[in-house]
Amino acid sequence: MEYKITRAVPQLPSIDFERSKKFYITELGFRLHAEYDDLLILFLDTMELHLWQCFDQNIPDTSSCYIRVNHIEILYEKYKHLNSICVPLKMQPWGVKEFYIKDDSGNLLKFGEEKLLSLE
Repeated sequence: MEYKITRAVPQLPSIDFERSKKFYITELGFRLHAEYDDLLILFLDTMELHLWQCFDQNIPDTSSCYIRVNHIEILYEKYKHLNSICVPLKMQPWGVKEFYIKDDSGNLLKFGEEKLLSLE
């Protein structure tokens, strides 16, 4: 029998749990699954995200997470009003359509959808 990795769960630092809960739930549409003294567990569709309590602002300022999506234009329409968008939706030279959001702690959330052209 061989092992199989079933998924990865991003874990990002949070400077203020109450502010982070409000941002992720109210602004991005996540739902809170569980809350502990030093950990929040959130879900958006099938994505699980953990936020851990952090007291050093340098850590979230240099942390990021890449989130692959389908129909990125629809998701961007949902989020484009947010002041936290730091890179608007655009096609990247590497064949991925992306936009970026900075969360309340400073973590960079990169949303992307592969849009490679078919060679047929």
